[in-house]
Amino acid sequence: MSINNRNDKEFEEVIRLFERRRKIMIHNNNCILETVIFYENFFLSHIIKPLFFSENYASYEKMNDFIKNRMNFMDRYKVVLEIARKKGINGIKEFDKFIEMRNNLAHNLSNIASYNRITEESEILFGGKQITWDAYLVKINKWANLSYDMAKFTKDVYKSNNKIDNMIMMFNYCTVEGKCILIQRNVILPEPEGEYTSFVHSGIDTDLLQYINEENSIKGSEINE
Repeated sequence: MSINNRNDKEFEEVIRLFERRRKIMIHNNNCILETVIFYENFFLSHIIKPLFFSENYASYEKMNDFIKNRMNFMDRYKVVLEIARKKGINGIKEFDKFIEMRNNLAHNLSNIASYNRITEESEILFGGKQITWDAYLVKINKWANLSYDMAKFTKDVYKSNNKIDNMIMMFNYCTVEGKCILIQRNVILPEPEGEYTSFVHSGIDTDLLQYINEENSIKGSEINE
């Protein structure tokens, strides 16, 4: 193979890397945002309102808007945490890290910044900072673990305040597949027999599978544990 041909092939591979990782980040960002928004809404609608407000609450639009707009996610969590502690339920560790990820994504650009041909490392813009791709993979793994803790915590608090005989509820969390792709799953109430989990959406499609295969074939894609 000539030098020019090798250069052309390398260029095409780098362009593919940029395109693939950009799409992976878009997918992961959506999973993170959707999951956090789920709990922000769930805390208010399914735990705080039923416990502290009468059925007349919804008919007073100004009051409804006031509570909804003035109580941010941290406020809602503090209220739910107090409810939890009275029931003997512990809060989740590093809640601030759970919502920090959402805040950083909402207010900053995420994109691929550069690729080093010698070290084969890429730098990305994520949460307002420039970090390596491997550091990004570590971040999403840690966040996924927090999302599972959030699902279990919310399920336990909800269960402690409600009769669930005829109800099925699902609490979103994420796992990391193929070291790089976030997939949404559910903690289910009531707990089914065995270790059953289900995808919130349709699971891993063919494009995501291709991204996983391509990422895992690249030198240096392993996460340092």
